[in-house]
Amino acid sequence: MSKASADVMREKLTNTLAVVEASDMIAAPSADELESNVRRYRDMQRTLDRLMPDQIVETGTNADGTPKLFRRKGYWKAIAQGFNLNVELVREERQEHAEDFGYCVTYKASDPRTGRSADGDGACFASEKAQRRGGIGGTEHNVRAHAHTRATNRAVSNLVAFGEVSAEELETTDRSAPKQRVVTGTATTKPRPTLEDHDGPEKITEVKATATWKNGTTVHKIVSTRRVYTCLDDGHASVASTAIDRDCEVEIDYAEQMTKAKDGREPRAYNALKSIALIERPAETTLGSPVLDPADDNTPDVDTIQF
Repeated sequence: MSKASADVMREKLTNTLAVVEASDMIAAPSADELESNVRRYRDMQRTLDRLMPDQIVETGTNADGTPKLFRRKGYWKAIAQGFNLNVELVREERQEHAEDFGYCVTYKASDPRTGRSADGDGACFASEKAQRRGGIGGTEHNVRAHAHTRATNRAVSNLVAFGEVSAEELETTDRSAPKQRVVTGTATTKPRPTLEDHDGPEKITEVKATATWKNGTTVHKIVSTRRVYTCLDDGHASVASTAIDRDCEVEIDYAEQMTKAKDGREPRAYNALKSIALIERPAETTLGSPVLDPADDNTPDVDTIQF
C-alpha cells in the first residue's frame, strides 16, 4: 500500500471515530425543552394523583399549611411507564453488622430516546423494620424488597422527577412514618387540562357568590370560556367582575383540588382559583362564550372544600 493510500485510510478512520464520538454526546436541553420537561412531569403527576390516590401519603405540613405529599412505589412504576424508561439492577450487596443485617442496592433508570440515565441507591436493615413493627425484625425477603423499592424509586426520580423523595424513603420509625391517605372512593373526573391550556387568556362570563362560611369567607363560582372555578378570595372575585365590566381577558392560575369525603359523598375534583390578572385589551372575539355542558360544572359542595 502506498503512503498516499495509507494517509487516505487514516483520515477516513479518524473522521469515522469523530462522528461516532459526536453521536455519543448528549446535547444539553434548551430552556424551552427544560420547561417542557417540567410541565410534562407535573401534568403526569396530577393525572396519577387523581387516578391513584391510594399511592399518596402525607406527613407534616408545608409553610402555607398544606400537607406534604409523598408517593409510593406504584406511582413511581407508573411514572417509569409514562416516560418509557428502562430500569435495571446495577448492584446488590448484603451487609451484616453485629446482630443486624440489610441490603444496599443500586438501580439505573435510562431513557432510550435521549440516552440520559441516572442511578439510584436504596438501603434497608432489619433493625429499621423492628422499630416500625414493635420490635419484630424484618424477614430476609421484606428487608431486601424494601431496599430494591427505594433504589428503584430513587433512580426514576433522579432521572425525570428532579429528585423528589418517595414515600418509602421516609419510612424509618413509627414516629416519622408517613400517614396513608384515607380513600373512600375513586373520583371520576374529566382529564386535567394541560398547562398550555390554562396558561392562555380567558374571558370571564359569570361571577356568583354561592355561600358564606361562619368565619365570613365567601365562596364564589367563577365561569370562564375555559372552565368553572371555585374562589375563596373576594379580591379575586372582584377582579373577575371587573373583567366582565371592561370586556377584557384575564390570565388565571389555578390548581385542581379534591373535595373531602363527607356523609357518604365520594371525593371529586374541582378547580381552585389561585390568582387572576386582567389583560388590559378588549377580549378576542374568537374566544366567544362558553358552551358548558352541566357535567363541566364541577363546583364542589361548600362543606367539602379542602381549603
